[in-house]
Formats: sequence, C-alpha cells, structure tokens
Amino acid sequence: MKRIAFVATREPEYSRVAITKRELNRFYELDQFVCSSKSYPLRMIVIAFKLLLSWMTFRLRKNEAIFVGFLAQPILPLVRLLYRGPIVSDAYFSLYDAMVNDKQKVKAKSLTGRICYWLDRFMLRHSELCFTDTQQHVDYLRSFFKVPHANISRLWISAESQPLKNQKTSFEETNANSPTFHVFFWGGFIPLQGVDTIVRAASLLAQDNVQFTIFGTGQTLAECQELQTELGVHNIDFKGWQSPHMITKQAQESHVALGIFGTTEKAARVIPNKAYEALAMGIPLITRRSPAASELLLEDEHCLMVDSGSPQQLAEKIRWAKSNYDQTRCIANNGQQLFQNACSPKIVGQMIRQQIDKLLAAQLADETKRIVTDSRDDRSTVQAVDEVR
Repeated sequence: MKRIAFVATREPEYSRVAITKRELNRFYELDQFVCSSKSYPLRMIVIAFKLLLSWMTFRLRKNEAIFVGFLAQPILPLVRLLYRGPIVSDAYFSLYDAMVNDKQKVKAKSLTGRICYWLDRFMLRHSELCFTDTQQHVDYLRSFFKVPHANISRLWISAESQPLKNQKTSFEETNANSPTFHVFFWGGFIPLQGVDTIVRAASLLAQDNVQFTIFGTGQTLAECQELQTELGVHNIDFKGWQSPHMITKQAQESHVALGIFGTTEKAARVIPNKAYEALAMGIPLITRRSPAASELLLEDEHCLMVDSGSPQQLAEKIRWAKSNYDQTRCIANNGQQLFQNACSPKIVGQMIRQQIDKLLAAQLADETKRIVTDSRDDRSTVQAVDEVR
C-alpha cells in the first residue's frame, strides 16, 4: 500500500477535511499531520512543528506524496520547503476571492490582500495537482492567477449527511391539523449565501402560512436581523449556531431546504455545502441558478431554482412547492439518487484515488525516463573517453 502524508489546517472534523481524510485512508497508508484545536493559530503552530519534526527525523521523505487538505494555502509554502516530492493540494476556493471579493474584509491592494493573492498563486504553481469544487472555479483559478497550465481538477464537495427517516411525503396528509409549511436554512451568513433575499421572501409570504427557521451565525447575521425588524417579518425564527444533530432534526421537521441566493461572483462559482447536505438527506432543495449549479444539478429534476437576489421568485417557488408538494418530493428523491451516484463520499474518494494514482504513475514514468537517459549519457561519455584513449 502506498504511503501518503495528509496535512490539514482546518479541524479534522470539518466536513471537507473529514471526507478527504477518510477516503484517502481507504486506499493509502496515511501519515497524518492534523490538530483538533479550535484555535486556528494554534493548529498552524502544532502542524508546523509536527512537519518540522518529521523532516528532521527523515520520516517525511518516506511518503510518496503529500495531500494538503483544506485549508491548503497557508501551510503550503512550508510543505514545499520541506518536501520535494509530489504535492496534491485541496484549493477548494481562493483565499483572495473569499476575503477581497466575496466577504470584502480586505482591499485588493492591502497587505493582507496581496498575501492572499500570493498564497493562492504559490499553491497553484507549486502543487503537482490541485482540487477545487467546480469547473467554474478551475477556470477562475487558472485565469485570474495566471497559471494556464496548472493541473487543477474538479472534486465535488459531497456531504456527511445521512438520508432522513420518515421524511414528509404529502403536505396535505401530514399537515391536516397544522397547515404551516416549514422552510429551513442553515449556514455561516457569508455574503454569497444571500440570506437577506430569504428575509425579503419571508416578508412576501407572511399571509401564506409559511414559517422559516434559520440556523447559523456569521458576517451578515446582524444585518439580516435588522432587515427583519425593518420589514416587520414575523415568520422567521433565527436560532443561532446549532449542532449537526440539530440540523438533521430540523430538516426532519421541514418541508424544503434553502441553498444560496447571493449575487457575488463567487456565488456563481460554487455549489454550497448545504446543497449537498440537502441532496444527501433527501429534503427538497431550492437554490439559485448559476453556471456552477448547472454542472451537477438539473432544474426541476434534482432541485428547484430561482434567479440570484430575487425574493419575488423565491417566494413564488416556495408557494409552488407548497401547492405541489408530491411533485416537489419526487424532485427531492431524484436529487438524492444523483448524490448517491455522482458525489457521495465513496464516489469522491474514487475520484481522488484515480487522480493521485495517475499523478504518481506519471511521476514514476518521468523518473524512470530520467534514469534511463542519464544511464545512456554515462555510457556515451565512457565510450567517448575510450575512443580518445
């Protein structure tokens, strides 16, 4: 069994990290460099120390490759300094794009903005293989960071979620005594999610017996709560951060789940975690139309879609789902089947293995070719010396 080092600066329990690590462990002997601390700086220090110790004891070089999981960019320069073999990195998304364009926390020309750009480009230039979540991101990374020949491959995000038990099958039958239609959103309140669109849609459904439950905290939460107050919206319940168990429980009690509706450029390049989770659980999904979403999902076959930033369309789509819930459930079943066939953790694991094995085979072929060439050159040199003599 091939031996590969696994490095990740996000918590090992984080979905993207947990899935890639577990699937790699199915096919390779893993030399793991992770840390479960909730403090990101402490995780970086611990992982850097582990890498340095492994390098000093010559353990690191025994690995045939290093897989640098999400978040790859900050640790990649140290990994490249210590290891000369093939590096596979999980780009997932661009640090620069997230911090400068989507969250707008720093300016493009600021020191932090420049560092984010450098880290993204360094990773793309110094990894033999990069993974990211959609072809839209593949094209963006190659173009924006001026690395047209970078080896970047699409890898679906997937999800850890399990199918729901006893999910609602008929709105009329299950709600004879309580006609409320339950809509569920969970997320980190980053701009690309467009939670303000959800709040505005809720205000348009105030008289339709539609109740919204929203889990999560983050950058735009206060803004969305202020909007709720401004519009006088009473059919939204913000419940803050909740555990994965509570997310599953709430999904069990809801009729539809919401994806993202943001209007940022990054929002058009991603299929969010929550979309995969909804597909995996089998709860009907409503999300925005985008080039990225169309890479995997067919509208009205796997999910329901609306234009980005349109509360009117979102409200109308929720009304349609409520009035046609049996058909909505059929769409959810199709989406769940798509998840199992195209982007379940096992399928994603196979995609990773194929790409890494292909990379290692190419590396071995190049090394063999170099050795043969060097051997021929040595024989030619000896022959030339003999002829001179």
